[in-house]
Amino acid sequence: MRVTEEEYEKLKTRLTRAPAQPKHTPQHEPLEAHGAQETDTSRPVVCITSFTTRLQDPDNCCPKYHIDALRYAGIIKDDRAKDIELFVYQEKVKTKKEERIEIEIQFS
Repeated sequence: MRVTEEEYEKLKTRLTRAPAQPKHTPQHEPLEAHGAQETDTSRPVVCITSFTTRLQDPDNCCPKYHIDALRYAGIIKDDRAKDIELFVYQEKVKTKKEERIEIEIQFS
C-alpha cells in the first residue's frame, strides 16, 4: 500500500498526539467502600451469554470485566465463588448486527 506524503504527515500527527486524559479518576476498589447500597445477601446466579458470529475457545470467553462492572456498580456483593454462582455460555449468530452480550442476574 502506498501512502502519499500528505497522508503520511496526517498519520504521523495522529500517532504522536498525547493520549486523551480520562474525565474522572478510575476507582480501583469496590464501591461498597464508598457507600454503595447493599443488595440481596443471598448468593445470586449470574449468567453471561455471548452471541457472536464466530464461537471462541472456552478459555477466551472472559466474563471478568462484566462481573467486575456488576461489583463496582454494587449490584453484586463480590465476585468470589462463595458470593456468586457464575455460568458463561456462547451462541452463534449469523450477522454482526446480532452480536451482543446478555447478562442475567437472579437473586433468590
